[in-house]
Amino acid sequence: MTWHWMRRGMDNVAAISLAVTLVVVLIMGGLSYNTIQRFLRNDARVTRSHQVLEAIQAVLSDLRDAETGQRGFLLTGSPAYLQPYETGRRLAVSDLDRLAELVRDEPAAQPSMDKLNALAQAKLRELALTLQLLNTKGRSYALDAVRTGEGEQLMREISAVAAALRVHERELLTQRTQMAEEAALQARTATVAGSLVAAFMIALAFVFVARYLRQRAAAETENVRLSILAEETASRQRTFLRDVLSSVTEGRLRFCETPSELPTQTDPVCDRICLDESGGLAELRSYALAASQTCGISRDRGYDLITSASEAGMNAISHAGGGEALVCTDRHERVQIWIEDHGAGISLDQLPHATLERGFSTGGTLGHGFYMMLQMVDQVYLLTGPTGTVVVLEQFQREVPRGWIETQMAGDPPVLPMTSTPH
Repeated sequence: MTWHWMRRGMDNVAAISLAVTLVVVLIMGGLSYNTIQRFLRNDARVTRSHQVLEAIQAVLSDLRDAETGQRGFLLTGSPAYLQPYETGRRLAVSDLDRLAELVRDEPAAQPSMDKLNALAQAKLRELALTLQLLNTKGRSYALDAVRTGEGEQLMREISAVAAALRVHERELLTQRTQMAEEAALQARTATVAGSLVAAFMIALAFVFVARYLRQRAAAETENVRLSILAEETASRQRTFLRDVLSSVTEGRLRFCETPSELPTQTDPVCDRICLDESGGLAELRSYALAASQTCGISRDRGYDLITSASEAGMNAISHAGGGEALVCTDRHERVQIWIEDHGAGISLDQLPHATLERGFSTGGTLGHGFYMMLQMVDQVYLLTGPTGTVVVLEQFQREVPRGWIETQMAGDPPVLPMTSTPH
């Protein structure tokens, strides 16, 4: 009992140490994850600020490329200048959309973004209008439109708005860079601290578990020793019981520990007979009688065999709920009756009473019938355990003197002595 409580205490200590270690590791892992996520979010904001600055510069470059191509075409009339114009116009629209998407989550930048978009669209319309005048009214009208200075004014306003956007984004970039550096430092600190705490807790748990395993190994060794000792004691008890039963019954009862100790089965004279409350005993008696007659067994000894078989079959029905029977013979001097059930078996402490005491009967033993079998048949084999019981009855053509079968080797058909006396 003391060891039981000690083992429960050690189990609890080991379980608690592992649980605490797991909780601490999970907490530190959660803190490390949060700091790393903060670092990644700030790093992403820094990257987006750089992308915004690049997009602002790209919009200005696109508009200038488009304007350069427009003016080159107006002055020279060469279609080659239309390619940079078309490319710049197309890229300006794309880069404006990309810039608007990048600053979508920045409310402070929205007024400047809306103004930049409106001015850029106006600049693209101004460029397209001069080319339309060139095609419809001629170069002089188109150049007059350029000389008004509207295009230059639009570009100055676009540059001013772009510069304001750059100033705003650079301020955000400075803030975000500082926050990213702080988050990186916190992430490194959390990772190092978490690793150190986790390593300490794992080492502490290892100490507890190692001590627990040593104590448990010692306890298991002791349990194995006690189990072996108990098995040896039980084996000696069974051996002693088998020797006593064999001696007291003058070799008529052979108590078997394994199926291999049962006799070699002779030739069956029928199929297996089902024994239950609805029948089977009459069929068993009929085949037992026929087999005894085939072997030339006398009528009285044949009736003794039939009576014993009925008792064994009835015990299987009464105490195990049913079973199976098989009648076998070597057809010239021996009849075997095999009775098998799947009941609870006979316990070792009840076995001497069940086999040797007249009238003894419990719900789990063979009772009075077993005592009678030992008086009527030449040999009784018994194999019993928690999964069921096997009883083998053997009757020879001539009565075997008591004590003689005990000298025969198990499983070998005995050679009957010529001096045997009929029953």
